Amino acid sequence: MIKKGLLTLGLFCLGILNPAYAARTQGPLMSPLKVEKTYLTDSSTMYVSFQAGSMPDCYTNRGGYLWKSNPNFDEIYAQLLTIIATNGIRGHVIFDTVNPGAGSWSDCNIVGIHLLPQ
Repeated sequence: MIKKGLLTLGLFCLGILNPAYAARTQGPLMSPLKVEKTYLTDSSTMYVSFQAGSMPDCYTNRGGYLWKSNPNFDEIYAQLLTIIATNGIRGHVIFDTVNPGAGSWSDCNIVGIHLLPQ
């Protein structure tokens, strides 16, 4: 009984049994990944749009919110600035689908960017 409880706790901590984590998606590899626009909506979040197809099932398959409450906000923002400055780098957008099918900016939250410089 204890082993089963520990296994369940371990799987929960890994996110396997956590429904919020189940929505985490890595978009397709884009070569290069480009930022098309950013929009600061208020002091807590910014909207980021990449090229078409980079964020499937998100607003126009390309964008979502980057929340300042994300513990990696500064690092992700630095990656965005690097992508803009270099006119694109090969990589993936990592995001959570939080409002599927709503057709609004709030469909997805950007939680990371996986860059693969050549």
